[in-house]
Amino acid sequence: MRSKLNLVLASGLAVLVGAGLLFAATAPAVGWWKFDEPNGVTARDSSGFNHDGTLYGSAAFAQDADMGNVLQVYGPSGEVAVPHDASFEPETGTIEIWVKTAAVLSSGLVWKTTDYLVNRQQSGTFYAYGLRIRRDSSVEAIVTDDDPAADNYFVSVRTKTGTIKQNTWTHLALRWDGTTAAVFVNGKLAAASTYTPIPGKGLSYHGTSDLKVAGLWGDLEFNGSMCDFRMYAAPLSEADIYSHFSAKAPAPSKGTKGTKTR
Repeated sequence: MRSKLNLVLASGLAVLVGAGLLFAATAPAVGWWKFDEPNGVTARDSSGFNHDGTLYGSAAFAQDADMGNVLQVYGPSGEVAVPHDASFEPETGTIEIWVKTAAVLSSGLVWKTTDYLVNRQQSGTFYAYGLRIRRDSSVEAIVTDDDPAADNYFVSVRTKTGTIKQNTWTHLALRWDGTTAAVFVNGKLAAASTYTPIPGKGLSYHGTSDLKVAGLWGDLEFNGSMCDFRMYAAPLSEADIYSHFSAKAPAPSKGTKGTKTR
């Protein structure tokens, strides 16, 4: 969704300047994977668009005392792959996911790659966007910043050290709105940085890569549980992100129990 508005961040709040709306209040999801299947290797898409994903390697559905059925990943080969679709390459967007780590690792959570940086005219394999946990338990989001004059091809947005608590469910969101990439933790804005979008395209999308959950990307390896992964082709309002967090927020975690099933 395009906007000609200016965004001013003041005391952690989004202030709109001009007429119209910048953030979507009730945008429908283009993909919604609850990971609540009792078994099998198919992660059903509940958005209505039939973007089902497939579990690979050391990924399986398991029972969690707080969240019910969840996705559990317990090794570097575990991932969910959702086949490429143009709706996963929005000009502006939001991704949300619940995570619970079982080990302190540099962990990939959600990511999509591009094989070409459009403005830099550079081929390779790069993040288009991604959300991950670093070894210091901070959360990092990456979006392409395809400005040839910039030092890097991406903008990194990082929260403070120790954001993620081991064996505790945490709701994470990445939002990019055409001006600013922001990370939300448990419904609250935690970090933000500006980036340079490609007019009419947004991020530097190219190719047909799958949308990935977990999986091995470089030295990133997730070990833990995930549920309720959503993707929107619009920047959600902070109120909506908080409402999604509060609607599912569990009591203090009691751990994952039961036997993994495929």
